Amino acid sequence: MTTRDDVVALRSGVVTTTAPGTVALRIEGAHAFEVVDAIVSSDLQLQDAQMRPSLLLREDGSPFADIEICRDDEAFVLLAEGPTAPELADYVRAYAPAGSTFTAHDLGEALTRIAIHGPYAWELLGAWRGLDLVGLPYLTFFRDRGGLVFRSGKTGEYGYDVWLPRATAGEEIARLHELGRAFDAREVAVDVIDTSMMENGFFDIRREGAWPGATPIELALQWRVSRRKSYVGAEALAARRALSPEPPRATFVTAADPFDKGDLVVSEERTLGPVIAANHSHVLDAWIGIALLEREWAHAGLPGLAVVRRHDGANASEPIAARTVSPPVLRNLSLFVSPQRHAYASRGDDAFPTITGMRAADSRREDEPR
Repeated sequence: MTTRDDVVALRSGVVTTTAPGTVALRIEGAHAFEVVDAIVSSDLQLQDAQMRPSLLLREDGSPFADIEICRDDEAFVLLAEGPTAPELADYVRAYAPAGSTFTAHDLGEALTRIAIHGPYAWELLGAWRGLDLVGLPYLTFFRDRGGLVFRSGKTGEYGYDVWLPRATAGEEIARLHELGRAFDAREVAVDVIDTSMMENGFFDIRREGAWPGATPIELALQWRVSRRKSYVGAEALAARRALSPEPPRATFVTAADPFDKGDLVVSEERTLGPVIAANHSHVLDAWIGIALLEREWAHAGLPGLAVVRRHDGANASEPIAARTVSPPVLRNLSLFVSPQRHAYASRGDDAFPTITGMRAADSRREDEPR
């Protein structure tokens, strides 16, 4: 369960998590490129050690997996959220081009994962694994002592996925926690990461990705899909575009009072669309949601909207004042913390802007005159 202390630790220091949810599948062999290119929704243009966000889709165009494609020389690693490792491997084998020569191997059989997040995550990682890793650019990875380090956080803060050999993982993680004491590091649950993802506009397949009938078109994920090649779900997306050139689009909504998935966003007497995900933000002390709004209303900066709770009879409530916003809904501290100039131990000497950049029920920013 998300607590304010967990969120404060992530936004101001360091947290770790071993929560399940991410699987890693290595695809190699003579036709590894052809296999990966046939299943991922984005164009496959990567250099060695680079990563790229993409999707695996079902035949109806809905998301099956939120993935990061990682190129490892002539092989590829798929970091995936959504399916289990066996489900991911079955998907790859089912949709690989006929006659392809390749293997798909679950890296989780030999490696175990721990993630590090926060504005000082880089400093704890450097103390734990070596200063060379501090300089990893975003969306790259590095081989390290029989394991892998991916810089691919989705919280808006510095983030690293570290995959360790199982034989030494217990000892290595114990050492990480020992070093983490100097950073007041906390172990957090996956819902803390999920809430932080929403605050920064990162797609969550367990949340909005599970809304029935939603595809990358409605979920504002067309930047992850190619129109130049064939892949699983491409025909369904093309048919959907032809059927509705102006489909509803995922739009972020905030309100001071609670609302939930399934509630409706309205303007006066007009219903604009359903809320498909909602979370409480401890940082803003407000509620953040994603709604599928009619295209003319699907943009940030609209005050005067309301969320209507979908209750019946005596359980009905008054409409909740809301407005549309553009994520991120806060200023992440990692925007201002520099590995070249800052350190957790001396953070009290540093002056950073407030991380709460807006108020949910106010159309003005905190740094504007009142």
